Amino acid sequence: MALPDIIAAITKEADMQIAASALQHENTVKNAKTLSEEHCRTVIASIEAQKQQSIERKRRAAAQHAEAGTRNAVLQCKRRLLDTAYAAVLEKMSKAPESRIETLLRACLATVHEGEIRPAKAHAALLQKMIHGKKFTMGEPLDAQGGFLCITKNQEHDFLFHTLVTQGLRSRTELQAAHDLFPASRA
Repeated sequence: MALPDIIAAITKEADMQIAASALQHENTVKNAKTLSEEHCRTVIASIEAQKQQSIERKRRAAAQHAEAGTRNAVLQCKRRLLDTAYAAVLEKMSKAPESRIETLLRACLATVHEGEIRPAKAHAALLQKMIHGKKFTMGEPLDAQGGFLCITKNQEHDFLFHTLVTQGLRSRTELQAAHDLFPASRA
């Protein structure tokens, strides 16, 4: 074989190897591109899913916040209605007939045996008559809707109508009153 034939054979072989390498490289690049595109689609889908989950979480949180705000507004309204109801009780109590007020004040006086009586202005004369001949002294009248304070050496007994309604009556009846006034809200 002559030198030009050997060179032609080597060139032909080199061209074939170059073509095979180029084809292999092209396939490698094509596969890498396909894998890269698939990876990008997976990452984008994952990011989109995370975004949708985040949107849904924020939507639920906003709905819960709005529901809590509504519930709070309803509770505040109910509280105002209960306040109004107990204020009406206090008003009615202070305008009760003197005989009923006297019965109540006697029951309150029976729980204490001595001290300074500080009556509501409206009941000063009645209490003065009721404590006559007992171990009580009459103090300055108070600007209150009714009742009295009894101050002893050791403590103060509060029988003011406001206290009897708010701390006595209301604390014992508020839950039942709320159930009676707002029956749909029991659940």
